[in-house]
Amino acid sequence: MESLPEVAAIVGCAWICLIATALIVFRVRIVTLLERAVPPDNRTEAQRREASIGVVLVAVFAYVLAATVAAMSLLPAGDKAWPLAIGLPVAALVSVLYWLRFANAGLSLTAWLRR
Repeated sequence: MESLPEVAAIVGCAWICLIATALIVFRVRIVTLLERAVPPDNRTEAQRREASIGVVLVAVFAYVLAATVAAMSLLPAGDKAWPLAIGLPVAALVSVLYWLRFANAGLSLTAWLRR
């Protein structure tokens, strides 16, 4: 029988994956909501595509995070460093990529704060 922290980690990973899947499923509506942050005269199809890719990359980040947490909670004590060594650099790369995509879509936080 598994211990309570392991079960909690698995349930938490399942919720993260469920939310990430919802991001992908409702990607079009999320991009439409994000477009409201961009001034109407600056909206282009390329920006919409960049925002859509950014939303998918956020979901990929969540999947990588969930896989890392699941592997850390399920592997034996000596092998817990491997998920961190692989998962954290991949998660960092994906987070840089989605921030770049959002910036290309005109959704950078600094531009929004300047207005």
